[in-house]
Amino acid sequence: MGEKNLTLEANAKPAPGLWEIAADVKDVESSKKMKYIAVFGLVAYFAAGELVFSKTEGWDFTTTFYFMVSTVTTVGYGDFSPQSDQGKIAACLFILISMGLMGGLIGVLARNFFNQFVDKMQAGMEAEAKGESGIWWRWSIATAVLKSLVTIYAGGLLLHVIAHPTHGDFWSFWSNVNLLDQFYFAVVTCSTVGYGDITPDKHWTVELY
Repeated sequence: MGEKNLTLEANAKPAPGLWEIAADVKDVESSKKMKYIAVFGLVAYFAAGELVFSKTEGWDFTTTFYFMVSTVTTVGYGDFSPQSDQGKIAACLFILISMGLMGGLIGVLARNFFNQFVDKMQAGMEAEAKGESGIWWRWSIATAVLKSLVTIYAGGLLLHVIAHPTHGDFWSFWSNVNLLDQFYFAVVTCSTVGYGDITPDKHWTVELY
């Protein structure tokens, strides 16, 4: 009986673990087909938006492009919105399409982040298994999160620096916005919340965002 149990245990295969699942995800992610589809979809999305809203709302290229970007990113500042019935119907369709486009794009980005996170975790656990210190991989994960926060803050700081009044009317909007509000705007925009309390009001700043 004891020999039989040992034989069964020897023949038993371990259940797939996190690393095997991550490997499968990487194999799927290695295909560039999804990226090409996303790029083509975005180009078609913006081209259709320019055509539709220039006719239904009479918007110029900059206004339409700004509206389409704020829609596809789900920011929705609210400073521009369709007023005609045809424009509202078109906006509903574009919102539904943008949800699909952004959902696919976010899925790709999330899988990339997951793969990087798993790689760091696996390397750290292998190092600890060899008796090496695992502090470095814990620190690398913490620094990755910190980099994201620093990037957002740097965006607000950069706006503060270049918004000095000596840069002329191009940055006149930001010359009246303090550093805190610029950081607040950067976070609200990057998180796609888009409260709409601070929005670009100049033609060139609209083109920038």
